[in-house]
Amino acid sequence: MHFIQHLALTFGNHGVWRVAYYVVVLFGLNLSVWGLIGLLRWVLELLGKISIFRKLFSAVYVRNPLRLQLQKEQVAVLLPAYNEELVIAKSLASLLAIVPAENIYVVSDGSKDNTADISRSLGVNVLELPNQGKAGALKDAIEYFELADRYVGVLFVDADTIISPDYLTYALPYLEDSRVAAVAGFARTLWQPEKASFSELFILAHRERVYLLAQYLLKYAQAWLPLSLTPIIPGFCSLYRASILKNIDIAATGLVIEDYNMTFEIHHNKLGKIILDTRVYGNTQDPHSLGDYYKQVRRWHLGLWQTIKRHGFWPSLFSLALLIYIAEVVLAALSLLILPFAVIFVVYIALIGSGSVAPWLGNIYDILTGPYNVFKFILVIFALDYGVSLIVGLLLRRPQYIWYGLGFLFMKYIDAWTFLVAFPRAFFEHSTGAWKSPARRHIG
Repeated sequence: MHFIQHLALTFGNHGVWRVAYYVVVLFGLNLSVWGLIGLLRWVLELLGKISIFRKLFSAVYVRNPLRLQLQKEQVAVLLPAYNEELVIAKSLASLLAIVPAENIYVVSDGSKDNTADISRSLGVNVLELPNQGKAGALKDAIEYFELADRYVGVLFVDADTIISPDYLTYALPYLEDSRVAAVAGFARTLWQPEKASFSELFILAHRERVYLLAQYLLKYAQAWLPLSLTPIIPGFCSLYRASILKNIDIAATGLVIEDYNMTFEIHHNKLGKIILDTRVYGNTQDPHSLGDYYKQVRRWHLGLWQTIKRHGFWPSLFSLALLIYIAEVVLAALSLLILPFAVIFVVYIALIGSGSVAPWLGNIYDILTGPYNVFKFILVIFALDYGVSLIVGLLLRRPQYIWYGLGFLFMKYIDAWTFLVAFPRAFFEHSTGAWKSPARRHIG
């Protein structure tokens, strides 16, 4: 950060350095660099509509992008469910609009409600299992229905997800390119303001902001054909090439979630490229209570650390990109969590007087109240974070972000805390993979 600032001062007449400095401060190094690469991808894909550019940059483009040869009947949809009677009918209705009922497979893993009965009433295939967890249910259903042998693609969908009606229109052509192993689904928050309170919408708005920033500024570039470096294919609505599923250890023991591990398996075993297309999306029902949000984020972060522990780092561009990303997130999380203690320290020393403490404490006090004044630093962080929220609110046409954005920094503390404490847990916690879904809300 100071290096970039030094460049900005050194080349003061060159506004580009100052712009670069403030962009990195605003979004962080990873989001800034990957966002720039994503912009390059967007420009090249626009040029790709002109045949001469497609020939020049053939490695960048997917083969046969405009001619759909595969048919929707060649895709199986696998939907794992546990007590999902409030949402599964709407999810299945969205799926029935893109594939025949006989192509949809619901695995009810120990549900104690009407999940299986509702699914059967809609004419889809249903497999009921004892409660063994999502990953185990997926593995057993794939084997029981022989999905890897009978289909070209398998679409994994969560029971609380409303799939886009054009999902396969944009996703299927990618599987016509033999280099592509999976198409990662683009996540959108199911936004129903008429059914949620102010506090519930605040939590949903924060998640929505995270989705937009992470996917457009990070994953869009990482899941580009010539790179394919994304660490996560989200399990809520992603399309896999069916033949590679036999080479993926879906139900690896000890992991709390399966989607990080499945993605790492593709990278580690060199099974193919991972693509993300913003038109291939699903609307998902995110947690609306602080308790459910905390539990979900804690599971996600634990799942990432457990997967890193299982696979480790190996000589590859993927591992390098992941290592740089993890390093920045750890440093950012530590910095954020230290700030309140720095403020308490400064206030305490100011009250008792710096002369009454050890010299080294006085030196720390001088640093925190000097040129890098901690209060100014917090104000700048808040202003930048709030500015991002206003930009996101404008893009999403959500005026609520004007007041919701004032509290998003608090949610980032939760994200930072859960990310850091999940690291030691990954070394001594053996997860069963049992279902721990957030409380569902009826989808009208």
